[in-house]
Amino acid sequence: MAPDGQLNLAQTALAATLALVPAQGPRIDLSEILAPAPTAAYSAVNDSNTIDGPFSSVYYSTWEAESNIDTVSNWDEFDRNGFKRGYARSWVWLSDSKPQVGLSRRNYLIETVEEYSSDAGARWRFDHVVKTTRGPDGSLVREIDTSSISGAFGAVQLNNSYFFVMFARGNDVYIVRMETEIDDLTTAVVTQAQKQSFLAPPFTIPPAQWTTGQPASTQTSGGFISIPVALLTLAITAVLTAAVIFGRRRRASS
Repeated sequence: MAPDGQLNLAQTALAATLALVPAQGPRIDLSEILAPAPTAAYSAVNDSNTIDGPFSSVYYSTWEAESNIDTVSNWDEFDRNGFKRGYARSWVWLSDSKPQVGLSRRNYLIETVEEYSSDAGARWRFDHVVKTTRGPDGSLVREIDTSSISGAFGAVQLNNSYFFVMFARGNDVYIVRMETEIDDLTTAVVTQAQKQSFLAPPFTIPPAQWTTGQPASTQTSGGFISIPVALLTLAITAVLTAAVIFGRRRRASS
């Protein structure tokens, strides 16, 4: 067993090495990767049918169910598939269409990004929405042409009042939704989804840290140290420790 002095030197070497290893930067701010509203006519809103700010799996699944979207019934489905966090932004604007008796001119734009622990979770979410959007025979109320957005899917639901386009990017899923009582928002939702696709980063968690279970990284207050970096750190520490101990022995024998 090494003397206490050598253990202290080894601990000092480890601390010094860790201090030299830069932790990867803090997680991406999800609010900054959602597309801005198309024009100044859109006003930020937080009505009962919208969602705004950071959300948990419980809150998100409850909102979807209450909004008659109900693509995932239980929050634990999100969690089992690696849901980490989410963010939403919502706006309202008045339609330019002629007012109709009993129908509101208020149109809504709702954008969400869902972060998962890996691309497998994002793919699960995307595939699940596609599956639950289609009827028993595989048909839709109306499928939206999303060929201008790589890997996207879109549809019109709820008596032509709910329009959405979604796509998966790395470990994230983006959904652009629009709601109306009097307009055809097909072109508008596709245009906004194109902007969202342009702004979306390739991932919000580095692929080296993707996992279906516990995060494959050591989290620190400043960010994350990946497994390869951690292994390199231990190797360097071992070399430094051996050098220190060898130097002490040489001095003791001389």
